[in-house]
Amino acid sequence: MTAKHDSNFWDNYPDLLLMDEFSKVYEEDKSKKKEESSLLMWAIDYANRPDSTYFNLPNKYPVLAEKLMKKEKFNWKKVADVVKIYKEICLTDAERALVSWNETMLLRDTAIKDLYRTALASADVDTLKIIDTMLANTAKMFADYKKVKQEFEAEKTQKHGKRNMSLSEKGEM
Repeated sequence: MTAKHDSNFWDNYPDLLLMDEFSKVYEEDKSKKKEESSLLMWAIDYANRPDSTYFNLPNKYPVLAEKLMKKEKFNWKKVADVVKIYKEICLTDAERALVSWNETMLLRDTAIKDLYRTALASADVDTLKIIDTMLANTAKMFADYKKVKQEFEAEKTQKHGKRNMSLSEKGEM
């Protein structure tokens, strides 16, 4: 079985090279057949495409850097503009909304756990009450997230009109 990342990303999506952010990554790549930048783009795709196996993995960026790109200490901040433009061009509105909610819920979960540990350690009852209120709101937020996910699922099954479809809508990503 052949994985998507076994093929060269740029051979599959040469039209993306028209965008400055992507062409810069491509041009700066000195590896044979632009293999390093291709793997970077596949990692970005796997991390952000809601149908990807890695989409819900909390630490997907470090995992993909280490396992796919073979760069354990990769600095994702250096390619933040590439990730941003990828999301804008390659994802549908529903996919972008789902990505945003997924990132927000992950950040919120981590922050609440950290706050809770700190408040418990310092026996800060007032802060614990505030955190409990935040936790009580989690169910509503997950209900909203579920609505966004349902819109994404509906979009996947819906027939598309005459508008320009994103690469993922066309089944090309």
